[in-house]
Amino acid sequence: SPQLAPPPQGQPPHNANERYLAVQLQRAYRVLSKVFGWRLLHAGTKVGARRMFAVSRDPAALAACACQHQMCQQQPVPPLSTISHVFLECPVAAAAWQWMRGVWQRVQPGAILPIADSRVILLDDSRVWAPAADKSSMWTLMRLLLLESLYDAAVIRHHQQQPQPLM
Repeated sequence: SPQLAPPPQGQPPHNANERYLAVQLQRAYRVLSKVFGWRLLHAGTKVGARRMFAVSRDPAALAACACQHQMCQQQPVPPLSTISHVFLECPVAAAAWQWMRGVWQRVQPGAILPIADSRVILLDDSRVWAPAADKSSMWTLMRLLLLESLYDAAVIRHHQQQPQPLM
């Protein structure tokens, strides 16, 4: 069977099959993002602090509940991998949200995205900040995809690195 080359960046798909696949991929992203958003709002993300209740009080076991990012591990007491740390405070998250602020400035010029406010980033609280009405669904999808990417990065770091003891 012939191999289909992807269309050049910014170009629409070549044929009906590619358009169909592109639509299906977009739907899949939306569904997966909604599932992740539900898990986030209902404390269904297993970050280190949540795992802490399942481990013994052994300092070595508790160390696995700390953030595994290299900069966090260099602190005298590495921070716990809490929801707010993983999604807002960790150097990886802070850099990602700075990037998102720049992207959002191009999407909605003049909008000031409050990247340090957990009510906006984690809860999507429109009383604190909301995008323009015509950009609302784009904001929700972009926000959830970035949050899920941050979560995936934290999970990967947790499984790849050997934590240092807390004490």
